[in-house]
Amino acid sequence: MKKRYCISAGIFTVLFLFSPLNSRAEEEAQTAEEEAQTVVPGSPVNAVSGSAGLPFSSGVLSATINYRYAETEGLYLGESKQNNNIERTKNIGVLKFRYGISPGFDVRTCTPFYTMNFKNNTTGSDLNRDGVGDTGVVFHKELLNQKKGAPFFMAVDFGGYLPTASVDSETVDSMGNQAWGGLLGLGFTWIHGVQRIDQEFNYATFTEGEHDYRHPQRYRANTTWTMAMNSTLDIGLESTWEYDGESEVDGEGMDNATQEWYAGPKVGFRISRWKMYVGSAVMFPLYRDYDATTPSDEYRLEVKVVKTFKLL
Repeated sequence: MKKRYCISAGIFTVLFLFSPLNSRAEEEAQTAEEEAQTVVPGSPVNAVSGSAGLPFSSGVLSATINYRYAETEGLYLGESKQNNNIERTKNIGVLKFRYGISPGFDVRTCTPFYTMNFKNNTTGSDLNRDGVGDTGVVFHKELLNQKKGAPFFMAVDFGGYLPTASVDSETVDSMGNQAWGGLLGLGFTWIHGVQRIDQEFNYATFTEGEHDYRHPQRYRANTTWTMAMNSTLDIGLESTWEYDGESEVDGEGMDNATQEWYAGPKVGFRISRWKMYVGSAVMFPLYRDYDATTPSDEYRLEVKVVKTFKLL
């Protein structure tokens, strides 16, 4: 009887000592689950994605740096690779600012800067090109708000491009040539729990700029799925499709329309203490079609860093 009593007392003592630990673990797990449920998954990472359907807080300023690294090995025509005569390396940065003017209405700007290297494997020549592109200014107006009972967020984009590009013999006209432009877009965002889907469409047209060059009319569609794994980590997939009509030189069409579709995985990190978001994605070609012989990216590495500031 004494032995049974000792065993029972021992079991009771162990349970008594460890029950607070179990309770604490359960509380921590519940807290983590609640935090995950309130976390909004991060925004798209790739450089050409916009705001989709989400509104931006009034009086808040965000500063963003996007970086894209891409490599090309060869020239394409139609859907096929023609040769390996050209190698191209691209380093493209985009400096973006966004400010909430009033509830449901904000403005953002984006200015690209770039360096490119072209190597001709036939002649052995090596060319470097660098410069700053034209600046985009886009207003973003909320139309539907999921938090107010709508099935999803929806917003319209309208704005254009300002002729801010650097232009000389070392710049690339397709990256910016002091041209004016107009843009119109429509975006949707749907959030369910820890998952988020962004879809946006936009159209842009341009005037003739320096070197008598006119950018093609551009149609673009971006799609992103993001899931918040916890209060810090996001994972997801991103897709960007773009069709560019033929460009013009001195008023003549160049018969060089292009269509490209890239997609790939993404990862993002929230640094709440510093009000920052850092993300990266790797994009691979799913479909390419070129009316003229064109160098084409074999892959794209995307990096995004966002910092927000509360001004008002």
